[in-house]
Amino acid sequence: VRHSHLFPVPFEILGMIGEVLHVKDTVFRVIPNPVCFYWEPATFSLSTLLYEFITSLKSLRANDEIEGSEQVTRILDWADGNETRLPALRSSSTLDMMSEDVKGSRLVRELNHLRAGIEVCDDYFRGTKHSMIQKVLRVHIQEVLSLLNSQSDERSTRDSRRNDDTMDGGDIPMTINDLDSAPPGDKEGLLIDLYVGTIRRNVVRIVREQDSISKQRRARRASIDGRGTDAAPKKPTIITELAINEAWLTLMFRMLCWLQLHDFHKMDIQLSKSEAYASRIPVYIV
Repeated sequence: VRHSHLFPVPFEILGMIGEVLHVKDTVFRVIPNPVCFYWEPATFSLSTLLYEFITSLKSLRANDEIEGSEQVTRILDWADGNETRLPALRSSSTLDMMSEDVKGSRLVRELNHLRAGIEVCDDYFRGTKHSMIQKVLRVHIQEVLSLLNSQSDERSTRDSRRNDDTMDGGDIPMTINDLDSAPPGDKEGLLIDLYVGTIRRNVVRIVREQDSISKQRRARRASIDGRGTDAAPKKPTIITELAINEAWLTLMFRMLCWLQLHDFHKMDIQLSKSEAYASRIPVYIV
């Protein structure tokens, strides 16, 4: 089972919902690795991923796909406040490989700005139903793993879509094979395009479908339980497409900020506990 694109998927979950462990006003970023996969930031650039993500956000807003989203406006305001510093951080995702002019008090300001970006996300989460955030996160991970492990079916599907799109004059849909075969300098942009163009749309569609089915099931149960009473059933709250988009974009933005704010030693890894861990079987030393 494949679990990685540019980096292992468990780090996505860690960045989306993990606690902030970085100490404010310091440059100490290295923390213990809590997952069982190696972190190899030298093979990609997190800051380039963030830059490409912000660019995609601006494109979505220009195309009215997230029109009226206050949360997206807050994220873009954060990016506009960091516009002069993003290029300096874009060269690498590791502290020792950042450009030489990013050091001392300026680096502290950069890290604190990343903390401010995470706070923008956490403020949004505090005012949003946790159940909805959990649904979006669950479906996102399912869709990412499905995309990573469907390569055998992608070739035939892509060939058929290529013929259809060529005849219709449309764009050919991206697949994980496009990311794998791309040159190193293009991988970050392609991953964001794949996420925003494919994963995001799938998450919005699936979450709305699941929410609709859940609402219908609860309505039927309420109508059966409420027979013989005068109480009118409560009208269910419908999750809007904008709300799902906001939640998904916020989770993605938080993940990119969190993973830049923290770092792991490249040889650090979480080892699984042996079967004898916490065992009460007596051991006799002769």
